[in-house]
Amino acid sequence: MKSIRAYFVLFSILCGTSSLQAQITDLQKKWVLNANIGYNDAVSKVNQTPLHNQIYVRNFIFSPTLGYFISNHLQVGVRTTFRNTHHEEWDVNREQNTLSQSFGLGVYSRNYSWLSKHFGFYLESGLMYSYDIANSKTHYYRGQPNLITSKGRGSSVQLYLRPGFTWQINQRIAIDFTTQLFDASYRYYKQKPGGDHQFSKSEEGFSANISNSNRLLQNIQLGISIFI
Repeated sequence: MKSIRAYFVLFSILCGTSSLQAQITDLQKKWVLNANIGYNDAVSKVNQTPLHNQIYVRNFIFSPTLGYFISNHLQVGVRTTFRNTHHEEWDVNREQNTLSQSFGLGVYSRNYSWLSKHFGFYLESGLMYSYDIANSKTHYYRGQPNLITSKGRGSSVQLYLRPGFTWQINQRIAIDFTTQLFDASYRYYKQKPGGDHQFSKSEEGFSANISNSNRLLQNIQLGISIFI
């Protein structure tokens, strides 16, 4: 919820400083540079179990794109993504901290429906390849050894759908709000204990997710577009 409040404060400031005379331009055959930023943190507790688990997750994502308008209603382009995730988990027996980073490259298309000269909705579909790195430390309160470290490496191919809302401030700049609606991915992941020199296969599989209302809010991203 912190991220949502911050986005709407920034959105209100931009509304107050924009020109009332701004007019949408003909976007056909125009290039556009865009950058999306997203942040969220969440805490969950599971007190019903004997372990009394607590989980804290913090995500930061930065995703620039280079796009081209084939028409006023269709944009295609290339997207890169950097994601940083910090995951902490506690229970009565252990404490685990994991820091993971993901680097992605993919292609996308956006279909726009303009509501007026300044406002419109769009649906973005894309295909993304990502490479993942993770480092984990687990501290056990009892037993030996009491500290175990591990490293992970992996990759995934993801198909996704992202609805969004765009507001064109003037002929050069637009503001976007977007979130994740659906994703389907194939993921391969391997890890090794801190003292080992070789990775071993750990996880491989396919997954598909449709976002509920809570996840839609958690995955909101703010974007700024510059038309060339």
